Amino acid sequence: MTFLFIAFTCLLYLMPLILPVQGKHPQLGPDCFVADNATIVGDVTLGRACTVWFGAWCAAT
Repeated sequence: MTFLFIAFTCLLYLMPLILPVQGKHPQLGPDCFVADNATIVGDVTLGRACTVWFGAWCAAT
C-alpha cells in the first residue's frame, strides 16, 4: 500500500521515483540528471554526471 501511495504521489507531482528495496537505497553521484518520470529502485549506484532519461527504469535487488 505504501509503494502505491508513493508511486501515485510521484506521478501526480511529476517527480522521479527513487525507492529502497530490502533496505538498499539508490546512490546518485554528483551532477546526475534524473528525468521527471524516471524510476530508480534498489541497490543502484550511478556515477558522476550520469543521466536517467524519461520513462527509464533502473532497478537492482
